[in-house]
Amino acid sequence: MSDNIDMANAQVSALDNESPNIPEFPDIKFDSIDTLEAICDCMEVRMRPEFAQYEPVIVALFKGGDIMEPASAAGGMHEVALDDGIMYHWCGLYQCYYMRDLARAKEYFNLAIDAGCVYSLNSLAVVYSDIENNNEEASKHYIAAAKLGSYDAMLALGHYYHDIEAYNKAIKYLKMVTNGIKQPADKMVPDDTYASAANMLADTYTCINKHTSAIKFYKLAAEKGLHEAYNSIAKIYDDAMGLYDNAVEYYKMALDAGVKDPESIYKLAIIYDSVNGDYDKADKYYLMAHDLGYLDATLSLGEMYLEHARVAGDYAKATKYYMHAVTLGSKFGFIDFISLLTSANSADIVLTREDLNLTENDITAIINLAKQHPDNVRHLVNDHYITIDVLPEWFRGPWESLLTELKLMIDKTDPTYMNYFNLKQRHHAKQVECGVCLTDGPVTCVPFNWCMHYVCLTCYPKLWDKPCPFCRLE
Repeated sequence: MSDNIDMANAQVSALDNESPNIPEFPDIKFDSIDTLEAICDCMEVRMRPEFAQYEPVIVALFKGGDIMEPASAAGGMHEVALDDGIMYHWCGLYQCYYMRDLARAKEYFNLAIDAGCVYSLNSLAVVYSDIENNNEEASKHYIAAAKLGSYDAMLALGHYYHDIEAYNKAIKYLKMVTNGIKQPADKMVPDDTYASAANMLADTYTCINKHTSAIKFYKLAAEKGLHEAYNSIAKIYDDAMGLYDNAVEYYKMALDAGVKDPESIYKLAIIYDSVNGDYDKADKYYLMAHDLGYLDATLSLGEMYLEHARVAGDYAKATKYYMHAVTLGSKFGFIDFISLLTSANSADIVLTREDLNLTENDITAIINLAKQHPDNVRHLVNDHYITIDVLPEWFRGPWESLLTELKLMIDKTDPTYMNYFNLKQRHHAKQVECGVCLTDGPVTCVPFNWCMHYVCLTCYPKLWDKPCPFCRLE
């Protein structure tokens, strides 16, 4: 045996001097990170010191050596490798991920398993789960590997049972991984595997609303370097517990750790906007999420600047972000832009195209996007009764052409003209005094189109398509 190892080491030195050119794997994409890790393991054999004695064989394999009959190889190198099944394992990886021959890969993996190689139990399980979609066979092999102490197999089983909502089984296997932190050094779970298991365990506890346990394991995952877990803690405090100060703390901890998740940054902005009323910080984090391409943040910036415009009269900033949403193809971009125009009209503000820094191309983009969403245009017309006269003159022509093309022009002689009025009367009517005709005592009143000021059923048909008189007074 020692002679064989010496021969292998001698060939390692020779191959190092030759600087062998190991070919790259083809561009293969699989669904599971485990599969990708298997490819990396196969390619980065020099980084696995326990396999160093087999390197000449692996290099020869990658250089096109005949591996179907390993026992017949010259020099006994394969015989050395076969003592513990590792060579069969690498041959299986080669056939699976390089040659794409699953039948031969399975032969090698099974030979390696018979020789006691736990790695091949996991690799064969990956073949069944990720390539053949045979989860039943995959779980059998993962369970066998888990019984032999494979943390990777325990983690894979935790993921599998979590995904099929068998949460108790998921917790069982994931805790087997996290308990590995208590093992002696030679059997202790690696930090990255521990962090992944703790994070998935926390996800599982979140699914069954055990938030205290979830927070505990998210913290453990973060301590092992999985800093994304800080955002998960923040979302529990934010969405499930309503502890917004705690949520802010952990959203910021994630940012400080270099995690730039746009959804989490957006949720942090919402807390500053809607809960704390700190609009400067809300603006800061909305902008940060917007810069990371998060569309909801873009629309929220538009809404924030629109609210500011109602006070300061500057609608250009809101338009800027709505136009960005339009360029991204978001239907909410043009819907919110129409809302901006009607909002200005309700306040008796005449907006010019120059006020909004709009070009002809911008207007064309808005109309073209609206054409792609006729149901939303129909909703604006039929349910909100957006008519030509509530829009600025420079936008009326394009909008009228759009409605003509979509056959949505409003005919005021049509019996359905008061459709929106009837809808509001049915759903939003309440008994209050009318502030227009100053009725004696409460009467049935309905709200205006774009605000919640109420008028009676006599006044509403006369005023519904005009600016709200109460908004003008404010």
